Amino acid sequence: MFILNTDVFEQTLYEDGKLAFAKIIEEKGDDLYLIGLYHFGGWDAVMPLFNTRSDLSALQKNIYGEDQKGYELGVKWCPSDFPSLEEYHEYFDRSTAEIQKLGRQLDKLSEDLQAYWQQTLKAMQRVLNRLDAEGVFSQGIIRDTLTVYIANDDEDYKCRYERVEKLNPESVSERVAAEFEYLIKLHEKWQRDALTEMAQELKAESDDSQK
Repeated sequence: MFILNTDVFEQTLYEDGKLAFAKIIEEKGDDLYLIGLYHFGGWDAVMPLFNTRSDLSALQKNIYGEDQKGYELGVKWCPSDFPSLEEYHEYFDRSTAEIQKLGRQLDKLSEDLQAYWQQTLKAMQRVLNRLDAEGVFSQGIIRDTLTVYIANDDEDYKCRYERVEKLNPESVSERVAAEFEYLIKLHEKWQRDALTEMAQELKAESDDSQK
């Protein structure tokens, strides 16, 4: 399998992230509960990710559904509704240019893009680990109150939590463990329900065809 050379992208992302995340923490301070990067499965742009307790509270007031807790936690840990996704984007213009170069390499390949997507995620993870080791995520705030996070649309919550463990001190991963466990079980239930419904529909179609 072709191995992406992410060295230039990784160094550029480190430099951009060091400036951007320091600025975000300076301006948002203790209101932050998570910070990191959003990889939406493509190679079009690098998206900074963060959310605040104030914004989260406002979002969760609009959430409703059969499982209120599940929907509230989904809003907390899924970035699609975050008001912050377009903010500070200009800090990552160079990183976006580099990830687009990687994308142009992939356009020429017919192999499974999932593997290359994982290589990009690992590069992002190394950058966040490096910044954390240098104290970027603990300047002016208590590190244990902040979850460093990589969110993406194509991974389940089990994979996301495994990455939380790799990106954060044990005190942080333990603090959010129960929430991810709830989401993991809830989504597994939804999948089982969907499969059961599909099986019932197929059986009904089969029964109708035999009449």
